[in-house]
Amino acid sequence: MTYRELRKKWEDLHKFPAQRNSLRPEIKDSWERSYDFGIDPYLRENPYICTQAELEQYRQASDYLLEASRPVMNSLLEYVAGSGFVIVLADANLCLLEVIGDQQALRWAKNARAIEGSLWREELVGTNTASIVMSLVKPYYLYGFEHFCLFSSVASSFCSPIIDEGKLIGGLGMIAPHDLGNNQTLGMAVAATMHIKSKIEMKKIENLHEVINDSMTEGLLALDANRAITLMNENCARILKVDHKPSVIGRSIYDLLANHPENHHFINSITQGRTITDENFNLLVKNESIPCNITCNPFKSLNALNGGVVIVIRERQRINRLVRNSIGGGATMYFSDIVV
Repeated sequence: MTYRELRKKWEDLHKFPAQRNSLRPEIKDSWERSYDFGIDPYLRENPYICTQAELEQYRQASDYLLEASRPVMNSLLEYVAGSGFVIVLADANLCLLEVIGDQQALRWAKNARAIEGSLWREELVGTNTASIVMSLVKPYYLYGFEHFCLFSSVASSFCSPIIDEGKLIGGLGMIAPHDLGNNQTLGMAVAATMHIKSKIEMKKIENLHEVINDSMTEGLLALDANRAITLMNENCARILKVDHKPSVIGRSIYDLLANHPENHHFINSITQGRTITDENFNLLVKNESIPCNITCNPFKSLNALNGGVVIVIRERQRINRLVRNSIGGGATMYFSDIVV
């Protein structure tokens, strides 16, 4: 369909209400609501663009959505680069938080006003894919003439919702000139949102594990097959006097402790792949001797013959205090107490 043909079909839908019966029911209903909102169908551009400050507020409110979505969007862009598509991410308010594409596609999107900070709620700009997806909470697509406003009729758009814990938090869309796209395009958008949802779930699990680990009274340390530190909870960082925990993740345990010969026995013991249960060690950290009780368990990696180890570090001073508290401060017994 040429744009001239598309424009005539779009105009006929506005001039002759009976022709709207040819639209899909959800699109027809959206058109009727758009008329009720008093929206001018002949708008030549989207007048609802956020200020930069407002856009930053929207982004901050959806920072975890952006964090999960950006890698997925970039991977999708590698696949569709040069095809004329831009990939967009909207929040629950239908504000476009991110728009990516190759230079030619971005120039087209700018002219179509599909830009970062633009708002696409139905009550503002009439029928569009994002508003229908948010209303139906399911993937959907619109071809050019199905959009209510003139400025959006130049596009075909394919969008899928992003749902977190039963709540609609945004949507991912693929937008291109009106003569591009098909059902496979919608399938790509759906697959991308499923990937985003799985990344959000994984991030939640990581955060939960971190909270649990940091809630432990013992120090917890994990090393991979190369003896690099992969996990350290807050108590382990305190015991080993690590001021900035993220700075040691990925570093070798040798870098952290092997500068003192007194620690070599500890390092050799935990890196031999054997189980250790409640063994006592003295660690020298920043010239201070720290008596510790160590439990160490090796684990097999999924992709390596040699796995890593998980080490539980307990301060002996704390253990002694717990023992004293559990048995009391000491009992006083006299000879007369045992003589009958």
